[in-house]
Amino acid sequence: MWSVIEPSTGLGIGVGQSRTEIEKSAANELAKTSPQGLSDALERLKKSGKAKDQSTLEAEWVKWAEQEEYDKDHAAEIAEKAEKAKAAALAADRAKWEKLTGEKPDFAPGARNPLDPAYMNPVSVLEDYQKAKANGKGDEYLDYAESKLDEEIAGHKPTIEAIRRIRSGNVGNWQYVGTQGAGGLPRYEKIVRTSDGREIRATIDGDISAYGFVREDNAIKSRIGDAGSLTFQQAREQADRAIDALMRPTEYVAQEDAPQPPGTRVIGSSYFGGTVEKPIYGLFKEGDRVRMKDGGYRGVIADLMTKGNVAESYVVKMDNGTRLTVFASSLIADESAPSGKRYRYGLVNRPASMGAVPNIEYTIEPRPLPGQPHHDIARHGIMVTGRKLTDEEVKAFELAPIADGTTSLAERRWYAALPPRSRQMVASNG
Repeated sequence: MWSVIEPSTGLGIGVGQSRTEIEKSAANELAKTSPQGLSDALERLKKSGKAKDQSTLEAEWVKWAEQEEYDKDHAAEIAEKAEKAKAAALAADRAKWEKLTGEKPDFAPGARNPLDPAYMNPVSVLEDYQKAKANGKGDEYLDYAESKLDEEIAGHKPTIEAIRRIRSGNVGNWQYVGTQGAGGLPRYEKIVRTSDGREIRATIDGDISAYGFVREDNAIKSRIGDAGSLTFQQAREQADRAIDALMRPTEYVAQEDAPQPPGTRVIGSSYFGGTVEKPIYGLFKEGDRVRMKDGGYRGVIADLMTKGNVAESYVVKMDNGTRLTVFASSLIADESAPSGKRYRYGLVNRPASMGAVPNIEYTIEPRPLPGQPHHDIARHGIMVTGRKLTDEEVKAFELAPIADGTTSLAERRWYAALPPRSRQMVASNG
């Protein structure tokens, strides 16, 4: 391979496989660009930092060569210095770990250093955060761990995201507890205990299309974001409201020499672990019929929960499962209101679960025994609701309306309207 260099600029002006070919190539380049044009182009490259003059290149090379020679002559000293720096960094990590977690660290050679970015991952930072949190240093651990990670390094990004989720989830006793399922949805959890020993646990999966449950002693009490249309913040607020309702005491309890709260009446009594029987105060008791003073909602109370020690506001669960938060002054007794009615539907093809039944409050009765009414259609039990479902809901969720007695007219009509294959399935699985 031949090449031609323009001597005044050092720029290549042609390449070729033979002398004849390179001379022709160089002549063509010089015909298009004069030596002055090449010099101007070189100056533009130098100003942009894409080219350096010969003296600069020589100075850089000499500096590099001197450093190489020094490193070779002082290799043992440099290695010793590097080892000391490594040991000092490890000692600093040990001291920091003990301060953050209260644990005596023992980072044996080759063992995991939890403060080394090479050993950090979304699972380990969550576990280590819990240790630091128990020592009152949770936020300090997150700050320190994040300071050692680099967003420009692809392998660090999942751990940085986990740290941010831990921070965003730590609001009002909520906490990030890891990911769930094949999709790796983040899970957030809140656990509280009531004064009477009940455990209220809420879990939310997802950051954008968030959903979850609120449980009381492992029994589901509320479903959060069934359609997956809530952000985590919206789902958290909805769950907090459900938790607040479950946390409130069900009744006023009279304390020693405490006056009766305004607007309440005695609805029972208890010894409350002592030897003196004390009254229980409440605005209404379960089974009372109530209505709104403005002529709005009316129904039968399923339960009544108070807020605080004063009759300022109440959460009333009506006979259809709806919970209403109202001021005491807006609820009055309604002796003329009809008693609550329940509606029953057979679960034909699947058990009750999120998305398998309408999004309303309900209870489940077990499947009737063979030979009892509705055994054939209620193959997964009977769903009991406080309101009558629409025809569209019954059809969409494949439910069978049930009336008291043997077989209702609605039930027989529902069965007759089934396609032959569905009727065969009901009969064969009865």
